[in-house]
Amino acid sequence: ASIPISIPNEGEPASSGQVVAAEEEESASGKYGKRLFQLAILVGIVCALVFGGQAVGEAFEKMRSGLQKIPVWAFTLGLVIVDMVRKCIPPTYFLFPVGTIAAMYYGDAMGAIKGALVLKLCELTNAVVFLVVRPLYAPSVPN
Repeated sequence: ASIPISIPNEGEPASSGQVVAAEEEESASGKYGKRLFQLAILVGIVCALVFGGQAVGEAFEKMRSGLQKIPVWAFTLGLVIVDMVRKCIPPTYFLFPVGTIAAMYYGDAMGAIKGALVLKLCELTNAVVFLVVRPLYAPSVPN
């Protein structure tokens, strides 16, 4: 139900009904514009996820084929060294996605069960890291 709007002649003050109707019309068009903007953002996010996911998948496939050329012992040694360094120096923890790469490598090289077992054995280095890092940070942590 729209309210008819009459434009006052020059010099005549606008009635309160005319002002309210004009504000409602502006408010309704503002709501539609906001909804349209939100829809455009949503479509943009979905497109970014779809196309970005495809690019990440292609990168992982290239990495996976490259990792197959590395012997298991060399990868395990490198994993342990990088993992210990990144846990001893906290800011570097976020620089290396070791867990994902290691799970992918061991799963491809040894199968799911053996790969998971080796990965968990490599995580025993957490005990060594704890023993190394604890004395370094213990004096600065209040009791």
